[in-house]
Amino acid sequence: MPLADAGRVIVVTFRNLRQRQSPRAATVEENKAMISQYGGKSLKTFEELGDIESKTVLETTRHGVVAGIAGGLAEIAWVTLYAGATSADPATFARGVTTAAGLSALFPAAPVAVGVTVHMALAVTLGIALSFGWRTLSSDRLDTAGLFPFMLAALVGVWAVNFFAVLPIISPAFIHLAPYPVSLMSKVLFGLAAAEALRRQDASALKARLDKYCANPVMIPARLTPPQRLTETRNCPPKSSRRPRVAV
Repeated sequence: MPLADAGRVIVVTFRNLRQRQSPRAATVEENKAMISQYGGKSLKTFEELGDIESKTVLETTRHGVVAGIAGGLAEIAWVTLYAGATSADPATFARGVTTAAGLSALFPAAPVAVGVTVHMALAVTLGIALSFGWRTLSSDRLDTAGLFPFMLAALVGVWAVNFFAVLPIISPAFIHLAPYPVSLMSKVLFGLAAAEALRRQDASALKARLDKYCANPVMIPARLTPPQRLTETRNCPPKSSRRPRVAV
């Protein structure tokens, strides 16, 4: 075969190979463009989900702080009432908390204030733990029938651990400051106050979400469902006519 003919054969073959690969290259570029387009949307979605998760954690923590404060104040009110009924000194219980915490030597001049501070700090910590526990175990945080038994069971368990396992080791004298029924009732009141605080906060948070939803109706794609009138609910403000926005 002459050299010129061999050159022409090579050029033709190379041109045919390029033509065969061109559709594949175009498909690759199209796939890259599609991945880039939806990848950006997915990244934005993941960022929004992370923001929602952080807001949920902050909301649960805030609810737990309020529940712990409510429970701690309920215990203080109960101990003060018991001390007044038995002519005892309420400061004795605060000093007992300071001694049990091992802070009497560090703050000998203010055992009562230190005792109240330690008590409220422990109450807030317990309230946060209970708030996260309830959010984890419950699918419906407005289930009042389940919230109150959960709190009462948790606080009775805390009381049993404190008075039969922890306090006999670190401060046996604290156990005898009040009879068992009195100390148990203080924990029951803590549970009731914390449960009511959580219930009110969850109801308020749900109302805020519903108001936001009613102010911004959901976009319904026309390809998925035909336009139809939304049914009025008791949570949304009534309007003469409410139709979903349809995205074509």
